[in-house]
Amino acid sequence: MTNRATDMRQNLQEAQFARRDSLPLQVEVLRLEDLLRAPFDAKTTAQTRTQFHSILLIERGQSYHHVDFERHPIGPGDLLLMPAGCVQAFDRAGHVSGSLLLFTPEFLDTACARLPSLVAASDVLLGAGLRFGLGASSFAQARDDLATLSRYTESMRSTHFAEESIASAFSLLIFSLAGLAEISHSLDEQAGHGELVSRFQELLEAQFTRRHRAAWYAKSLNVSLRTLDRHLVASGGVSARQSISARLVLEAKRALIEQNIPIKNIAYELGFSEPQNFTRFFRTQTGLSPADFRTSQR
Repeated sequence: MTNRATDMRQNLQEAQFARRDSLPLQVEVLRLEDLLRAPFDAKTTAQTRTQFHSILLIERGQSYHHVDFERHPIGPGDLLLMPAGCVQAFDRAGHVSGSLLLFTPEFLDTACARLPSLVAASDVLLGAGLRFGLGASSFAQARDDLATLSRYTESMRSTHFAEESIASAFSLLIFSLAGLAEISHSLDEQAGHGELVSRFQELLEAQFTRRHRAAWYAKSLNVSLRTLDRHLVASGGVSARQSISARLVLEAKRALIEQNIPIKNIAYELGFSEPQNFTRFFRTQTGLSPADFRTSQR
């Protein structure tokens, strides 16, 4: 990734972690009812790249949640897992209640240092997928563990061994969520394809602004394109070419939200030799020109 491409992504409006009570603790459990009423709703319904991990559990109501420009329906029992770096926003349509856990990568690193096995559990959880519909038993478990962590984080001022208690409650939540039947089922479906898919995803993230051809990724991974596609389709339902296109479109959308970046600059940063080629590609993938997409997001 070039430095210029990094700068381009950093121009998108970002949300840094900050507790509402200003305590020096990089984890917090919030109620959706509070976040979605004035004055907070003006910020939570705006498209923003978050610099922290988010776990959302819906208890009641129906609405939508935007994650990387996709509008996902949410309702009772839904669990959403959103790693840091996602562009997300709550929808103004509908009304929901539930819990939202926010924690920074730094907090996760600290917790993992206290309990090394937490690394594997957090990797499993944050990489399992975006949205899971939980059964009654799993939902009750997730809700109760979130409530426990919320109680510990809210009482930090007066509790002895507060940091240890919070780390323990956080670890319990992560282990519990990673072990839910719904998460395990998703991971079982991906079994047998994981290593090659993971290597492809890592390579794609490092090279997508420079390498747009699926054959290059297959050659770099020492497999045929047919083999690579077979593993990718079995794991996620999309081919290498579709994966590359989707990653380019996502990064383009993120950049287009920033009004100060000329579209031709975005085209060059994403590895297109001519702005017209980028416009043609973007229109084919989304049905809109880059300019029309930018206008629609205002």
